[in-house]
Amino acid sequence: MCFGVIEIAVLFKGEDMNVVGKCPNCGGKVVESKFFYGCQNWRKEDGACPFKLQKTLAQKKISPLDMREILEQGESKKLQGFKSKKGEFFSAALKLVKMERYWFLKFLP
Repeated sequence: MCFGVIEIAVLFKGEDMNVVGKCPNCGGKVVESKFFYGCQNWRKEDGACPFKLQKTLAQKKISPLDMREILEQGESKKLQGFKSKKGEFFSAALKLVKMERYWFLKFLP
């Protein structure tokens, strides 16, 4: 899912955003929006931090508590409820990984 600058500005404009942790990229606040978790320092004047992760992975929503654990520890405990492309449910831990400038979550057995 791709978001334009105006859509991101609307998502991050509210003061009541749920802060879930510290950005591993710049040290700013990571907040929860409708579709993703992202750094509040995304604006150019704030440093243009690229940190953003989708809230849903393999048809499972990642809770704010799980995201907080991932941000603090670098990975989560084993989570249940992921669904494969074949329609099979599975459990996995998630690891926070950086590749060049961008961040993503990797499944761990």
